[in-house]
Amino acid sequence: ADQGELIGLISLRRVGSIPPEDRASRTVAEAMTPRERVTVLSPDTPMRQALGAIQASDEPAVVTEGGRIAGLVSVLDVARALKAHLGSLGPAGRRRRRSHRKLLGGIAGLAAVVVLGVVWHPPVYVLSPGPATDVSHDMTITGVPVRPPSVPYLLTTVRADQHTALVDIVEMFRPHRAMVTTADVGSIAFQDLMFDESRVLAAAAAARARGIAVTLTGAGVQVIGITAGSPAVGTLKPGDLITAIDGTPVRTEFELEDAVRSRPAGTRFRLSVVRSGKTIAVGAATGEGKGVPVLGIVPVTSKIDVAAPFKITFVPRDIGGPSAGLAYALAIADALSPAGPRGSGVVAATGTIDLTGTVGDVGGVDLKGFGARRQGASLFIVPADELTAARGTVPDVKGVTSLSQALALLSGAA
Repeated sequence: ADQGELIGLISLRRVGSIPPEDRASRTVAEAMTPRERVTVLSPDTPMRQALGAIQASDEPAVVTEGGRIAGLVSVLDVARALKAHLGSLGPAGRRRRRSHRKLLGGIAGLAAVVVLGVVWHPPVYVLSPGPATDVSHDMTITGVPVRPPSVPYLLTTVRADQHTALVDIVEMFRPHRAMVTTADVGSIAFQDLMFDESRVLAAAAAARARGIAVTLTGAGVQVIGITAGSPAVGTLKPGDLITAIDGTPVRTEFELEDAVRSRPAGTRFRLSVVRSGKTIAVGAATGEGKGVPVLGIVPVTSKIDVAAPFKITFVPRDIGGPSAGLAYALAIADALSPAGPRGSGVVAATGTIDLTGTVGDVGGVDLKGFGARRQGASLFIVPADELTAARGTVPDVKGVTSLSQALALLSGAA
């Protein structure tokens, strides 16, 4: 108000709609309901009429008298007044009292649902197409001849946002959206570890594809997840560091995988595990996954590094997960090739990569494809098993099972 004259109306709901990081720089004028949209009542307005007017505007009403502000009135104010009025009625008013109670109960229930929807953040994330970033110049390679990559290579991502319940409902009616639980997203720290590992594996796989001998080193296998229903449940824990299996040291997840697959499913191994700073012995049986023996864990190599005749460093990226492996492997293999693949246009890719160059499945390929299309991708290379899900997002979508197949595709030999 300005000298008693109404300028606008501000509410907690409107202030709450402003992102917390923006509130310090915003003013009341930016969040208030302007005067021309404020419901104005007089002291002698009937309560039922007032209730209808306030419900229609979804904001408290201003009461004025003689052109001056006399007070505010909300739905709850009117509801309390109606309740008091109905309570003063005799037996003849009981039926009307019951109907008004139902009305008031409905109003209160609706208000509670709206408030809950505005303030409660359910344990879910809304997934949407994320940015597609050119990583062709993300690495610096020294010690061997290199050349600039011949085409842009787009790393594709999925954006994960946690909203209030009300926003979640709205988001689910928008195109290219999916919803997952917070457990599905996993720890940010572990996601970062997997991203870092994916780039090291990409460098090793790309070097091998170009005939350069490399080996991987590490400090053991860190458990970042347990597969539901596997023998590892209740035996191993996220955060465990496996350093040996049956007395044989393991430095990388690939050494652990080879040891596990050397024996049939159901074999019980003795693992040396570092847990909470202490080394303990853990007995763990294997199960079967995709026809091979598995421990039932999500592993990542601790302090992974590549021993190669060249040195490679990467630009830091605020990205998580292992799905960047294929995009980086393509860019590095291009840089390490004197001739380079004869690709053209803008190439987007997604897929995990391992030391042998095998391309593994990832999630959200359709969302990643729509993000790549926004950045002008003409070709989208995805894991072969996820080709169907990615079709229609980018003009040309190809599925591959290995890095060598992807490189042949870019060279026109596939």
